This record gives sequence, C-alpha cells and structure tokens, in this order.
Amino acid sequence: KGGGKKGGGKKGGGKKGAGGEKGGDTCELSSRNTDMTDEEFVVALQGLLANTHVHQPGSYTHLEQQEVIFALGEAIKQVDEELDGSENGRLLQEGICRSSGPLPEYNPAQDPFLGPNPLNNMHGDSGLSDTTNFPAPQDADTTIVRYLPTQSQCYTTAFNAAADRVVLLCHTFPYIDCRIQSQECSNTTGTQLRLVKRSNDPDCWNDETCDPFETIDTLTLSGLGRQAGIYFYIDNNDVAVVANDKVLDFYPVGSDSTNLTATLSIDLTSYMVSDADQITSAFPGWDGLVWWETNAGKVGTINLDTGTVGVWEPPEGIDLDLCPGVNCPTGIVKGIAVDESGTYVITNSVLAKFQATVGSETPDLLWSFTYDRGSAIYNCSAPGCGSTTGEPTGMKPGMQSWGSGTSAKLFGENEDMIGIANNADVQIEINVVDRTSGELLCELPMFEANMSAVTTSFVGYKNMLFGVNNFGMIPGISVPSAPGFFRVDVESNNSGGYNCVPKWFENDQTNTGCLKFSTDTAIVYNNVNSYSLRLNAVVEFAINILESKGLGNLVPLLEYIANFFSDNFVLARDYETACVRYKYDLNDGRSYRGLTLGELNGWTYFVSNQIGPAGELYVGTLGALKVLYDPTN
Repeated sequence: KGGGKKGGGKKGGGKKGAGGEKGGDTCELSSRNTDMTDEEFVVALQGLLANTHVHQPGSYTHLEQQEVIFALGEAIKQVDEELDGSENGRLLQEGICRSSGPLPEYNPAQDPFLGPNPLNNMHGDSGLSDTTNFPAPQDADTTIVRYLPTQSQCYTTAFNAAADRVVLLCHTFPYIDCRIQSQECSNTTGTQLRLVKRSNDPDCWNDETCDPFETIDTLTLSGLGRQAGIYFYIDNNDVAVVANDKVLDFYPVGSDSTNLTATLSIDLTSYMVSDADQITSAFPGWDGLVWWETNAGKVGTINLDTGTVGVWEPPEGIDLDLCPGVNCPTGIVKGIAVDESGTYVITNSVLAKFQATVGSETPDLLWSFTYDRGSAIYNCSAPGCGSTTGEPTGMKPGMQSWGSGTSAKLFGENEDMIGIANNADVQIEINVVDRTSGELLCELPMFEANMSAVTTSFVGYKNMLFGVNNFGMIPGISVPSAPGFFRVDVESNNSGGYNCVPKWFENDQTNTGCLKFSTDTAIVYNNVNSYSLRLNAVVEFAINILESKGLGNLVPLLEYIANFFSDNFVLARDYETACVRYKYDLNDGRSYRGLTLGELNGWTYFVSNQIGPAGELYVGTLGALKVLYDPTN
C-alpha cells in the first residue's frame, strides 16, 4: 500500500490513514529505484514501444526497434558514469533564495452553485485562477511523497466541501501500472473517474508512514480523449458533474459517499452535429443554469429544475467537413469560465461572453472578440489529427487544436480582465480583454520566434499572469517544450489605457498542463522536463553506433526512446524574483546503469497540478498520482 517517502530516504511503511481497505486497484507499484538487468532493459523498452506506437515519429519494424534498443544499451555502457553530475540526483533543491511571501490572500467571488473555492474544479474557482491560499511544499529535503497507484495518468483533481473525498479524472494506458507485462495490470485503456477517501488528520499527514488516501471506487467512462470529463466540477451539493461523451452525469461525492453512482444523467446527443461530436465541458452559472459546450462549437444551458435546454449556434454556421476536428474554426476544446455578469467561452477563433437566465435559457451573445488564429503553415501530424493527418493546419507542435490553447482566465485587482493567448504565426501573444466590453486592453508577443505555443491556461493573481511555453510537447510523451516561463503584469499607462509589461522570463522547459500559485508561499509551481548531461552523451554515442552500421534513418526513433530517460521534476519559482525556491525530482522508476527510466512515474504531460487543504501538491504522473507534502510548512 505504501505510505510515503521522505526526501530521498526510506520508503513509508503503509500505515492506514484514511481508513478501510484499499480498493479499485488490482496490483501494487513494484519497488522503486531498482536496477534493471540487460534483459529487463530490453523488455521494458519493447513494452513501451508497443504501447506508445501512435506517438512514434514513423513506422518501424520489430527488427529496427531492436537495433535502436541495442544501440542505446551499448551507448549507456560506454558513457562515463561521471558525466551525469548532479542532474540525476534524487534531491535537486537549489540554493536558498529570499521568500517574497506570504502574500495577501486571493478570494475571488464564490459561485453559489459551485463547491467552495478553491476545491471545486481543476482550476480552483469559477474564474479558473489556479491560485490558492493553501500552502505548498517549500523544502525538498523534508518533502514526503505519497503514491496513489492509478494505472493511469490523472489529469484533474478536485475535492468535496469537507475535503474528505478527492475525485480524479484519469486516462489509462497499457503497460503503465506495475511495470510488468501482466494481463491483469496492462490491458485497461480509456478514461476513468476515481473516488478517493482523504484524511484531514494533520498527524497522518505529518507521519511519513501514514497513508492519508484510500481508493474506494473506480468507474470507466465511455468517453475518450480530452473531452471525456477532464473539465468536471463539484457543485454546491457535493455532486461531481462529469461530461461523458454526449451525456452529463451527476455523481454524489459527499462525506458519506462510498461509490460512484450517477443519480442523474442528461443526454445531449440530439444537440451534437455528428457521432464524432462531444461535450467539451460544463459549468454552473450564477443563477443555477448549467452551461455546456460542444467540440463542434455549440453553447447551451440546462435548467435542472425544469429540464429546459437552451442552445446557441455560431451565426456563421458549423462547417461539417471540418467540425468536430482540430481544424474546426468554431471548435471548442477549452473550459468555461463564469462570473456574476456572464459566461466566457473561447473557440478556435473567438473569445465570447454570454448571458442566459432561468426562464430564458437560450444563451444571448453579449460580445465577441476575434483573436489572431494564425494560418495553415504546418502539416497536421499529432495523434488528434485523425482524418486531417497530413493536411495543412495552424495547430502548432504541442497544441491540440488550431486556435487558442488557453481557457478564459478571469483576473484583475478589480476583477475586470480576461487573459488568453492567441495563436499568431511567428509569436503567439498574450491578449488581455475587458470583461464588460470585450475590448482589447493590451497584448504582448511571447517566446522565441517560430517556437511559440500555449496549450495550458495562465495563472491569474491580481493584475499578474504567469504562463509557460508548450511548443514541441507531444501528447502522452514527456518531451520537453521549447523554453519559456514568464510573469507579465497589466499596468495602467499615462494615456488612460493599459500595457502588458514583462516582469521576468526563464528558460524552463515545461511538460505540465496547469501551473499552480500559492499566496501562502508566494511560489508558482510548474513541472519541467530536461535531458541530463549523461543522457545527452548517451544519445550522441548511440547515434554514432547507428550511423556506423548505416542505420542513420533510425535516429528519430532513438531520440524518441531517449525521452523515456529524461529528467522530470517539479520546479517552483518565487513570484517576485523568479528564483528557484523548490525543485524536486519526480523520476523514481527502475534504472539501467545509472539512468532512471522515468516514463512510468515521472512524466506529467498535460496534467493539472493541484494544491490541497493540508498544503499537499498533487502531480499526476504516468502510473501513479504523486502527492508531495512538506511537514515544515
């Protein structure tokens, strides 16, 4: 069952914390940080290649795969052990730097139909701020790491009002649990909802041998992909509302809940444009209407008391040749934000504000801001391209659609601004828009030219935005993005307008879905991926080996496999100075001659980190949800 691990030290003893027997998982994670034999190294990489083939840079025969694995193994043996330096160390805490916190608490308006902020959804509140007043880890040396085996990667974490239930939305993959080729552990693929009992006992959290979690139910959803529940929320009655393909399901998750059983299901199939269309997300408005949106571009509401459904369709129509799909101009792939004055939706072309009321459920479009969507300068090659594979697209490497990669971020000291990223060709830009009028207040280009993309939402705090570059990330594979981690402030100017002012920029290479900001620690938490010095040397040696055999055509596959050994860690920077305040290695899988195989429990592609009430940081790595807790906070 495994309690926790403190720093890089001994493994926890697995004392019960949440109570009861563990449920939902058929097997345990195997021992961590164990060395693989030559044979186990080959078998492990064969298994990974077999189950990640959709992401590979081409089609390769079994013999070609073997050639690359053998070349990589030989290169690892040849490289000097001393080359790895400090980057493969377990603890990566850097020098002490001054703390700028704690800061004034951030308390956005509470949506009366949501559970309490900041527990109710992946972004914490109805404005999707990703900001919390809870503390979070600050000292890597004292960090306790708990492992919740999930046979999946958990993208979304939310809590009921009492924080004694955690609801997880996870995507399962073959071969990821247990690191063994067993039928029992490796053949489940799809989307799962998980209900976990969570302890609020501080003594348990502070005891590294105590396990504060117990999985009490797991439910496989019928929906697949990112639209399958990733934007679920927990309402004011402790009910998790989950978009599952074309249906909204309502699951009670209060303190007495012991299973995931839907008490209400609302089928919206008749509002989809085709069988391929799905509900992207749903969210409650201030008057109790449940707002929903579809992948093809419809926006609607549901009156739960009367069952009345209202629907808005784009006035230009929906192109059924392109929609739903990554090139769909009306498509919606991001979440909904709401405040007292309306509902905000971002499509692949526009940011829009709507209103609707009980008794008048059809959404009324208040304003629409057309952002720079970019042009079709790429060929579609990502797994999500589907039937458009090979066709022109404006979807940049690392993105999931041809359009903005950000949900609407409601922020501002006066709660009057929205922050998004556009999708301009050379350099994407921050666009800050007025909530009342839809007027553009300021804009700012971001990141290096032709290496600029954003798939994840910003963090919003007062008049500040924090964000990262996602250019080059590959779905499901922990490939580092192009560099970029920034803070931008919106400041008034002498002309009565606003400027977007860069405050700091760092070259961190991100592989996370959502940053999190704690006002208590004044730290912005990110997940970062990089190659160690030793791995760079191994790749160089292996390329030489392949080219000496006349197999230079296999180098792209080699570089793909090398990502299985990349370093993955939580990196947290001070909000004011950008100095590194916390850095913790997430890789703790098996190793081969000193290189850790991080693919199973270090990768964090597109997960939304979450901060819990005890000050714990949730990181959804492949194979296990890792929960980092610092008892010294």
